[in-house]
Amino acid sequence: MPLFVPNTETAAGRFLTRAGLVLLAVVMLAGGALGVWQLALGPCYDAWRSRNWPQVMAKIETVSLAQDLQGVRVQVQYAYRVDGVAYRSHRYGLYRGMGNAEAARAAYEELLFRRKAWAWVNPHAPEEALLERKIHLLATLTAIPAAGVSLLGALLLWAAATAFRQGWRERRRAGMPRDKIQP
Repeated sequence: MPLFVPNTETAAGRFLTRAGLVLLAVVMLAGGALGVWQLALGPCYDAWRSRNWPQVMAKIETVSLAQDLQGVRVQVQYAYRVDGVAYRSHRYGLYRGMGNAEAARAAYEELLFRRKAWAWVNPHAPEEALLERKIHLLATLTAIPAAGVSLLGALLLWAAATAFRQGWRERRRAGMPRDKIQP
């Protein structure tokens, strides 16, 4: 018998199969939901939140390009003043990575050349600022596979709940005493 494959002929094997299905469903549901938040809902929420933030002139202190799993991104540190108080921030835009190497290089060269940029600053928390508020359609559309994984996890969870409920009903109909009924 292969490892990690429960024997579904026994009650314990059926229980392990259903429990594994529930675990897989929960992981897929949570992972897909996290992906949807990171790729689409989080940036859209930040764009909506920052729509009325005032702009201030920021002085670019350092700027560089970084490569990571999410693609090429602009790393920037800038300083700005709000009501006479100096602040520093490092957030470039709504997304962690640009996804597009050419767009990241163009933003890098522009910041390197200008050394000043307009920053949108949260009036209620001036330490929160960003230099770009664009929503990138392609980056947002990458949330579709994550939504699919989350939906598949929800369907698996529903299937597992249905299987548990059906097994419970079958054992009750068979007339087994309650203390002998196993899931």
